[in-house]
Amino acid sequence: MPEGANAVVRAEATERRGRDVLVFEAVAPGQNVMERGADIKAGEKALCSGELLTPAKLGVLSALGLREVVVFKKPKVAVISTGVELVRPGEELGPGKIYDINWITMMAAVRMAFGEPLFLGIARDELYELKDHLSEGLERADAVIATGASSIGASDLMREALQALGARLLVDGIRCKPGKPTIIALHGRKPVFCLPGNPTSALTMFMVFVEPVLARMAGLREIRRPFVKARLASRILPDTGRYNFVPVSLSRGAGGSLLAMPIAKGSGAITSLSSAHGFVEVPEGTPLVEEGSEVLVRLFWPAWPMGRFELEAPID
Repeated sequence: MPEGANAVVRAEATERRGRDVLVFEAVAPGQNVMERGADIKAGEKALCSGELLTPAKLGVLSALGLREVVVFKKPKVAVISTGVELVRPGEELGPGKIYDINWITMMAAVRMAFGEPLFLGIARDELYELKDHLSEGLERADAVIATGASSIGASDLMREALQALGARLLVDGIRCKPGKPTIIALHGRKPVFCLPGNPTSALTMFMVFVEPVLARMAGLREIRRPFVKARLASRILPDTGRYNFVPVSLSRGAGGSLLAMPIAKGSGAITSLSSAHGFVEVPEGTPLVEEGSEVLVRLFWPAWPMGRFELEAPID
């Protein structure tokens, strides 16, 4: 502002005539003026490391006069499907064959977790193929996800392939449902996740174990999935010997209350996840969760239900 000025008149309340400017409204001192430091004070932290650069935060950087900032590169994640029974969608489906589902679900999940996916194809349950695919993934990417190579029999080959490549096994099986045969290894500084072949199991294990790691690799402090409180529309009979992740769909009850309906189609059914809004966690040793119980539902895809369901604050 020019020296001596202490208020601003809106341009639309003025008219220029020759060298004169006509003003058609009065203003008080300080009107239409933002004091220096009212937005960001000197020495105040505008943004912190590890924050996602949303459109609003990019605007803050621009307001500070910054055209460039140092950012984290998105982690490149190699995706491998395994199994002699798998066929790429669009190819002929012969006897004993099934279409590969996990290649596209993992690719999409990696993108949603701020990663850059790289599909390396299907590896048969042969040691040399597993080694070749894993080796290529470790060479070309920052992390590797293999699906379908952690079940009985195939898991032995996967362990052997990882150890032959010099990887260190961190996790060899998890006491949870779904996802019990999950394997997690480390090759140098690159994580390798071997997830179950069942679509629901693979995606659930991705959200619980893989997503937080990719977020940190992308420079984000963490990903917190929003949750809602709901009442169970029917009881849950969990596997008492394991920690259970139970997919549920959400709807409104007669009185407007939020209801969570458990989906029990089995981990091999992709529709059990496509029709689910989130999952309920049931700790190991819980014999029963009664109908009508209040539960916390972790949302799978926040973009879907946010307009229809009231979100609660994230859990620390």
